[in-house]
Amino acid sequence: LDFFAKKIKCPAFIISGSQDQLVNQTEAKALSDLCHGDYEDIADAGHSIPIESPKVFNKLVQTFLTRSYENHAWR
Repeated sequence: LDFFAKKIKCPAFIISGSQDQLVNQTEAKALSDLCHGDYEDIADAGHSIPIESPKVFNKLVQTFLTRSYENHAWR
């Protein structure tokens, strides 16, 4: 995973849930660091963040996409 994550050149956004039983916060943050991505942790959410916290998820993704588009850093 490290090899591939380091090759990512476009904006990346890693979102984890504080109650996720499959991927812990440390692993999610490490992935974010490897691909120089943004990272957010959602309190009281598990692995199904879009279902468990849809409003928070949608707002975070919308903000990330808008910022990425405006920055044009990946073009």
